[in-house]
Amino acid sequence: MSTGLFDNVNFESLSEEHLQTLPLLKVGEDQRLEFKRELNVAADSARKEFCKDVSAFANAVGGYLCVGIEEDKQGIANAIPGIDATQIPEERLTQIITNGISPHLQRFQVRYVPLQNGKQAVVMRIDNDGAIHQVKLGDDRFYKRVGKITMVMDAADMATFHTSTVKMDRTEEVQRERAGFEAAATSGQFYDLKVEGGVIAISIIPRFPAAIPIFSKREVLVTGIPPIYSSGWDFHYHQNSVTTSARFPDEKAPHAVTELIESGTILAAEGFMLSSHRKTYSSHPALERFIPSVAFEREIISSTNRYFTALQALGTPLPWFLGVSLLNIRGYTMYVDPWRYGAVGRAISSDDVCARPVEILGGQVPGAPAEVAQMLKPVFDEIWRSFNYPRSLNYANDAWEPS
Repeated sequence: MSTGLFDNVNFESLSEEHLQTLPLLKVGEDQRLEFKRELNVAADSARKEFCKDVSAFANAVGGYLCVGIEEDKQGIANAIPGIDATQIPEERLTQIITNGISPHLQRFQVRYVPLQNGKQAVVMRIDNDGAIHQVKLGDDRFYKRVGKITMVMDAADMATFHTSTVKMDRTEEVQRERAGFEAAATSGQFYDLKVEGGVIAISIIPRFPAAIPIFSKREVLVTGIPPIYSSGWDFHYHQNSVTTSARFPDEKAPHAVTELIESGTILAAEGFMLSSHRKTYSSHPALERFIPSVAFEREIISSTNRYFTALQALGTPLPWFLGVSLLNIRGYTMYVDPWRYGAVGRAISSDDVCARPVEILGGQVPGAPAEVAQMLKPVFDEIWRSFNYPRSLNYANDAWEPS
């Protein structure tokens, strides 16, 4: 148990409270986590060692490099004393990494976490971006992370990099990224999403992430990544992403948020349609918490179509993994017209329904809502079966035709 503690947290919201779980749970270093008490980058040799560690994460499955964490001889965190971060400003770290690693890292974040003792901890998140990175500064070698150790990559490692690390581990990373996002959404940690019942979640994650020009394409983003089930929204820039969010006039927190990350990933969550405040015209006790069977499919189809269009306009490379989930829905029933269908499906006994991801390959991106609906039919069928229906009742001959 280590980096999962951070994977489920919005990185920009990482706090001392999150870091204190490391010594509390006796978390130790592993392939995706390294602690440093100090970070001295004054000498050339020190900068080289730092770049070795950072590039090793990028050439493996990614991870977190945490500075200001005290550890014991077994590499287990035991205190968070922090450092004087004014000696290592973010601009300095970025400059060292830019000058010391080639090609430039496309998926690197740094967070300076203020501590109650007046100091700061520095947390760096490094993700595999599909490229193999070399340390410069007179070293000119490639490194990888194996367990808790940084090792030089040999010829065999170089030859198998793209078939093993990028493809297999990237698939696992996609699964972790989706799971982490969905956990954050249901806990209210996804940009403070307001959760008062069920949550609709959509994730679109490229197999091979690449830096896309999100900060120079505002005209695409403002209308291209709207929150789910929203007619108006706010737009915000972040360190390596942009978000749209929707809230009602009396809400302090948004009920819908969509994030587009530089890597081409879109994460969208909506917490009003399935909230406990919505009611049906039926007095059936099983329908106090319900899924509106037509509306939820319509909004997923509409949002997915717009997100696909935005990703194409931004030049996001295929393939993509599309994930659709209904979260926090224990006790919910799929609401259908009782006059038309009669019996009510069962109330679900699990917390979440996470449909199997759909891989969107080159030449297969749907170009119209009807095509998106056809592509989503297996996803909706899987969700409906969780409520004891054989399939989605909104399709006729594979076409989405709700009655």
